[in-house]
Amino acid sequence: MNLGLIAEGLLIALLLTALIGAWRAQKALANFHQDRLAMEKMVNDYTRAITLAEEAGKALQITVKHSTSHLEKAIIEAGKHKDDLEFLTDKAKASLDDLETGLEQVRKAKADLATLAMTIAKGKHDQASVLSGKAHAPAKTTGRRSKAEEDLYAALLNQGSE
Repeated sequence: MNLGLIAEGLLIALLLTALIGAWRAQKALANFHQDRLAMEKMVNDYTRAITLAEEAGKALQITVKHSTSHLEKAIIEAGKHKDDLEFLTDKAKASLDDLETGLEQVRKAKADLATLAMTIAKGKHDQASVLSGKAHAPAKTTGRRSKAEEDLYAALLNQGSE
Protein backbone atom coordinates (compact mmCIF):
# COMPACT_ATOMS: atom_id res chain seq x y z
CA MET A 1 0.00 0.00 0.00
CA ASN A 2 2.72 2.29 0.51
CA LEU A 3 3.59 2.15 -3.03
CA GLY A 4 0.03 2.98 -4.09
CA LEU A 5 -0.03 5.97 -1.83
CA ILE A 6 3.23 7.29 -3.12
CA ALA A 7 1.98 6.80 -6.67
CA GLU A 8 -1.24 8.62 -5.87
CA GLY A 9 0.75 11.43 -4.18
CA LEU A 10 2.95 11.74 -7.22
CA LEU A 11 -0.11 11.76 -9.45
CA ILE A 12 -1.68 14.51 -7.32
CA ALA A 13 1.56 16.51 -7.48
CA LEU A 14 1.71 16.07 -11.26
CA LEU A 15 -1.93 17.03 -11.63
CA LEU A 16 -1.41 20.10 -9.45
CA THR A 17 1.65 21.08 -11.51
CA ALA A 18 -0.32 20.54 -14.71
CA LEU A 19 -3.22 22.53 -13.28
CA ILE A 20 -0.93 25.45 -12.29
CA GLY A 21 0.73 25.30 -15.73
CA ALA A 22 -2.67 25.31 -17.45
CA TRP A 23 -3.83 28.24 -15.28
CA ARG A 24 -0.66 30.18 -16.16
CA ALA A 25 -1.07 29.31 -19.87
CA GLN A 26 -4.69 30.49 -19.78
CA LYS A 27 -3.64 33.75 -18.10
CA ALA A 28 -0.85 34.22 -20.71
CA LEU A 29 -3.37 33.52 -23.50
CA ALA A 30 -5.76 36.09 -22.02
CA ASN A 31 -2.94 38.66 -21.88
CA PHE A 32 -1.92 37.70 -25.42
CA HIS A 33 -5.52 38.18 -26.59
CA GLN A 34 -5.65 41.65 -24.98
CA ASP A 35 -2.27 42.55 -26.50
CA ARG A 36 -3.46 41.28 -29.87
CA LEU A 37 -6.57 43.50 -29.69
CA ALA A 38 -4.42 46.50 -28.73
CA MET A 39 -2.03 45.72 -31.60
CA GLU A 40 -4.92 45.47 -34.07
CA LYS A 41 -6.20 48.86 -32.86
CA MET A 42 -2.73 50.39 -33.28
CA VAL A 43 -2.39 48.89 -36.78
CA ASN A 44 -5.82 50.29 -37.73
CA ASP A 45 -4.89 53.73 -36.34
CA TYR A 46 -1.56 53.60 -38.16
CA THR A 47 -3.30 52.62 -41.41
CA ARG A 48 -5.77 55.49 -41.03
CA ALA A 49 -2.91 57.92 -40.34
CA ILE A 50 -1.03 56.72 -43.42
CA THR A 51 -4.16 57.09 -45.56
CA LEU A 52 -4.71 60.63 -44.29
CA ALA A 53 -1.07 61.49 -44.89
CA GLU A 54 -1.25 60.16 -48.47
CA GLU A 55 -4.40 62.21 -49.13
CA ALA A 56 -2.79 65.30 -47.63
CA GLY A 57 0.31 64.71 -49.78
CA LYS A 58 -1.84 64.53 -52.92
CA ALA A 59 -3.70 67.69 -51.93
CA LEU A 60 -0.38 69.42 -51.28
CA GLN A 61 0.92 68.39 -54.70
CA ILE A 62 -2.20 69.83 -56.35
CA THR A 63 -1.84 73.04 -54.34
CA VAL A 64 1.84 73.34 -55.25
CA LYS A 65 1.08 72.85 -58.96
CA HIS A 66 -1.72 75.42 -58.76
CA SER A 67 0.45 77.91 -56.85
CA THR A 68 3.37 77.38 -59.22
CA SER A 69 1.10 78.07 -62.17
CA HIS A 70 -0.15 81.31 -60.60
CA LEU A 71 3.37 82.32 -59.64
CA GLU A 72 4.65 81.78 -63.17
CA LYS A 73 1.78 83.88 -64.55
CA ALA A 74 2.52 86.62 -62.01
CA ILE A 75 6.21 86.60 -62.97
CA ILE A 76 5.33 86.93 -66.67
CA GLU A 77 2.90 89.77 -65.89
CA ALA A 78 5.52 91.50 -63.74
CA GLY A 79 7.98 91.23 -66.62
CA LYS A 80 5.48 93.00 -68.88
CA HIS A 81 5.01 95.74 -66.31
CA LYS A 82 8.76 96.03 -65.85
CA ASP A 83 9.16 96.89 -69.54
CA ASP A 84 6.29 99.40 -69.29
CA LEU A 85 7.82 100.98 -66.19
CA GLU A 86 11.22 101.27 -67.84
CA PHE A 87 9.60 102.91 -70.87
CA LEU A 88 7.65 105.34 -68.67
CA THR A 89 10.76 106.11 -66.61
CA ASP A 90 12.75 106.90 -69.75
CA LYS A 91 9.94 109.13 -71.04
CA ALA A 92 9.70 110.89 -67.66
CA LYS A 93 13.46 111.53 -67.68
CA ALA A 94 13.26 112.94 -71.20
CA SER A 95 10.30 115.14 -70.20
CA LEU A 96 12.20 116.35 -67.14
CA ASP A 97 15.19 117.23 -69.30
CA ASP A 98 12.87 119.12 -71.68
CA LEU A 99 11.26 120.95 -68.75
CA GLU A 100 14.65 121.92 -67.33
CA THR A 101 15.77 123.19 -70.74
CA GLY A 102 12.53 125.13 -71.13
CA LEU A 103 12.88 126.57 -67.63
CA GLU A 104 16.42 127.72 -68.40
CA GLN A 105 15.18 129.34 -71.62
CA VAL A 106 12.35 131.09 -69.75
CA ARG A 107 14.75 132.40 -67.11
CA LYS A 108 17.16 133.63 -69.79
CA ALA A 109 14.33 135.24 -71.71
CA LYS A 110 13.08 136.90 -68.53
CA ALA A 111 16.54 138.26 -67.80
CA ASP A 112 16.91 139.43 -71.42
CA LEU A 113 13.50 141.08 -71.23
CA ALA A 114 14.43 142.88 -68.03
CA THR A 115 17.69 144.05 -69.60
CA LEU A 116 15.83 145.15 -72.71
CA ALA A 117 13.30 147.09 -70.67
CA MET A 118 16.01 148.81 -68.66
CA THR A 119 17.92 149.63 -71.82
CA ILE A 120 14.82 151.04 -73.50
CA ALA A 121 13.80 152.93 -70.39
CA LYS A 122 17.23 154.45 -69.76
CA GLY A 123 18.55 154.96 -73.23
CA LYS A 124 15.62 155.90 -75.37
CA HIS A 125 16.55 153.13 -77.83
CA ASP A 126 13.83 151.48 -79.75
CA GLN A 127 13.10 147.83 -79.17
CA ALA A 128 14.25 146.68 -82.64
CA SER A 129 17.73 148.18 -82.29
CA VAL A 130 18.16 146.61 -78.81
CA LEU A 131 17.07 143.18 -80.01
CA SER A 132 19.33 143.32 -83.04
CA GLY A 133 22.27 144.26 -80.82
CA LYS A 134 22.85 147.61 -82.60
CA ALA A 135 21.98 149.72 -79.61
CA HIS A 136 24.83 151.44 -77.87
CA ALA A 137 25.16 152.25 -74.24
CA PRO A 138 22.36 154.46 -73.18
CA ALA A 139 23.01 158.13 -73.34
CA LYS A 140 22.75 160.10 -70.18
CA THR A 141 19.44 161.79 -69.93
CA THR A 142 19.02 164.99 -68.18
CA GLY A 143 15.29 164.84 -67.74
CA ARG A 144 13.04 162.59 -65.81
CA ARG A 145 11.51 159.44 -67.29
CA SER A 146 7.97 159.49 -68.44
CA LYS A 147 5.31 157.83 -66.32
CA ALA A 148 4.93 155.03 -68.94
CA GLU A 149 8.69 154.31 -68.85
CA GLU A 150 8.71 154.18 -65.06
CA ASP A 151 5.69 151.84 -65.01
CA LEU A 152 7.28 149.55 -67.62
CA TYR A 153 10.55 149.53 -65.71
CA ALA A 154 8.84 148.73 -62.40
CA ALA A 155 6.74 145.96 -64.00
CA LEU A 156 9.79 144.36 -65.54
CA LEU A 157 11.72 144.54 -62.28
CA ASN A 158 8.79 142.93 -60.44
CA GLN A 159 8.52 140.26 -63.10
CA GLY A 160 12.27 139.59 -62.98
CA SER A 161 12.21 139.16 -59.20
CA GLU A 162 9.47 136.53 -59.39
